[in-house]
Amino acid sequence: MSLLRSGLLANRWAILLLIIAPLNFLLGVDRNALTVCSPLVRADLQIGAVAMAALITTATAIYAFLQLPAGWFVQKIGVRWALFGACLLWSIATLATGLPHSLWQFAAARIALGIGQAPDWVASILALKLLFSEKDREAANSVLLGSLYIGYSASGWLTAWLMGFAGWRGSFQIFGLVGMAVSVLVFVLYGGASLEPPRQVREDVNSGKRPDIRRLLGVMPVALFYGIVCCMQSFFHVTFSHFVMNRFALSATTAGHVFSLPWLVLYVAAIGWGAGIRSLKKAYPSFGLRQQTYMGCIAIVIAALGLGGGILCSNIVMCLGLFAVCMLSIGLCQVLTWTQVQRFEWGAAIAAGAVALAGNLASSAAPVGYEMIFARSGGWGTVSLVVCVLGGMGVIVWQLAHRKDGAVSRLDSMSIQKGIDTV
Repeated sequence: MSLLRSGLLANRWAILLLIIAPLNFLLGVDRNALTVCSPLVRADLQIGAVAMAALITTATAIYAFLQLPAGWFVQKIGVRWALFGACLLWSIATLATGLPHSLWQFAAARIALGIGQAPDWVASILALKLLFSEKDREAANSVLLGSLYIGYSASGWLTAWLMGFAGWRGSFQIFGLVGMAVSVLVFVLYGGASLEPPRQVREDVNSGKRPDIRRLLGVMPVALFYGIVCCMQSFFHVTFSHFVMNRFALSATTAGHVFSLPWLVLYVAAIGWGAGIRSLKKAYPSFGLRQQTYMGCIAIVIAALGLGGGILCSNIVMCLGLFAVCMLSIGLCQVLTWTQVQRFEWGAAIAAGAVALAGNLASSAAPVGYEMIFARSGGWGTVSLVVCVLGGMGVIVWQLAHRKDGAVSRLDSMSIQKGIDTV
């Protein structure tokens, strides 16, 4: 019984591969399922195109605005309870999505989905900080990011396959039941560290300091950098299909087939960069923050040039090649960003919430901006210019995130914090 209370799995890689990664794969599948089902949902419930678009984005908006409260919540109750409660709530909401017969019931289910999913990412980031040492965090973060991207990619064919024999309602009900079972497994199996040590909090109380606002301001450069990364990444979320159909006169079916290619590259990039940085740390003990500062600056510039250059290409093969270069660089930016967040000793979950908030808001606003620029200018050239400007801004804020007197702990002169085991 004591093992059940504390969790059956204590090995850090087992926790990541058997609990956290599958959980985030499921999150990606559940989040995108409605997009795949939307034609059938509209026909069944007699929902207009605008109302359906609002329903699809409702969960994302709720998720975005709850990131900061979710970070505080996770910091208080710990990883195990947060992951269990989040998965259970969003799975119930997913199941409920297949039940309603009115627009308002459907909207309520989507709101519940956004609320349920909000703590998952910040809890996952905190879990990897607690479980893994500094030398292994990039590799662990790459697995976490890869599981989410695979969930996004798999959602299309998996949902379509389920709809073939269970209908759209049955698809959501199956996803919901699977998620509820996964939530129970999370609670039973998670046996790793769940709460950050209160040492830093006690020091602040004893010194009489009130650094909360200053600390949140210290997160701002990382949040701005991540927002810029998400501005570029969101082009492939929303604008990509319109771009390739307009630029290269592709059919909707062909555009749909091409759509998955950048995301496959991003998955490979996230896994590859994590493993690569881990190898560099082993081979070169002096590899640290200074080198990662340079890598982030170079990566954001290459991402901007790849996306901007691809937009200007008149040849689709070359265009997709440059887009692949962009996604390879974005993968590195993602891994570096979340590793940087885990260096905030005063509260990685709260820092993760602030950064995730910036990224989700940017992901929502940037595609609208791209379409407005395209509509006003009548072409994609101005969009390319804006992307390049974003790359220059990214270099500046990433350097600010590593300034010597910043809130991020300087690890070059610190002993490496070890995870729960050394396997």
